[in-house]
Amino acid sequence: LVTSLHIAQSVKVGFEPFPPIINHDGTGVAIDLLNAITTKTDIQFSINLMTYGRAKKDLSEGKLD
Repeated sequence: LVTSLHIAQSVKVGFEPFPPIINHDGTGVAIDLLNAITTKTDIQFSINLMTYGRAKKDLSEGKLD
């Protein structure tokens, strides 16, 4: 007997716009990929557009996953 425990998880990510991977309007290939992951799992993504420097700083401060 195999059981699984499903725990919803929220992941905070920061992206620098880099078309067509991440567009300035919040669309793009990476966004489509994260949305596809969300539909197949219990993982929710909080997506923030920012500069690379800001993302690096927020990641080091624990504001991003």
